[in-house]
Amino acid sequence: APGLEHVVRYYGAWTERDRDGEHLFMQLELCDGTLASAQERAIELANAARDVPDDVGAQRMADDARFGERKIARVLRQIAAALACAHARNVAHLDVKPDNILVKNGVYKLGDWGRAAPVDGVGNQTFGTSGRSASVSVEDGDARYLAPELLRGEVRVEGSIHHPSRGGLGAGEGAGGGSGMGEPDSPTVDDAMCSGGPFGSAQSAGGLNLSLPGDFVGLDRADIFSLGATAFELARGAPLHS
Repeated sequence: APGLEHVVRYYGAWTERDRDGEHLFMQLELCDGTLASAQERAIELANAARDVPDDVGAQRMADDARFGERKIARVLRQIAAALACAHARNVAHLDVKPDNILVKNGVYKLGDWGRAAPVDGVGNQTFGTSGRSASVSVEDGDARYLAPELLRGEVRVEGSIHHPSRGGLGAGEGAGGGSGMGEPDSPTVDDAMCSGGPFGSAQSAGGLNLSLPGDFVGLDRADIFSLGATAFELARGAPLHS
């Protein structure tokens, strides 16, 4: 499927028990690093080059590592392709940020789908800090990349703004909590996306989901907001403020 090459592959999972209890292990595609680490390296080299303005080698290394317009555009194109692949199968990532974008041989890949939820917002997600079991925590640094509506606990569904703390969306079901990868015998992320997605298809004939109300705002837009925040962080050459 187009865009699937920009999703970190999941190969399998198993549990092992020791004296501390049972532990879940997952085998994922081996990548070279994260976008966050590449950004940190670029900032370090830029600061070093600033201290030695006459050092041609230092200036060249800083220029090569810097996220300029073309490099940022490549990140946007590739991660947007991964998101389009997921959104077409009714999966919203909900945790797009530099730490969750990996790099392998110069190709950017979206990983860590532990907070994935249906694009149509039905069935398994609580947002913000108002819910008792909010699975999108604003205490993990994610608030820098999350759409304001999610931080406020507001989701437009069924024709109005629903607050999860007052009976909006449910929490803790499906892929909204935990690893999001399921048990060891669950389908891989690749299989789920290629077969219509773990939450079912968001589309019907003609590409429209006729079951959704006319003013519904899908959670795919939250992913695009987060990708835009990531691009802004790369362009400014410094981490976003917490």
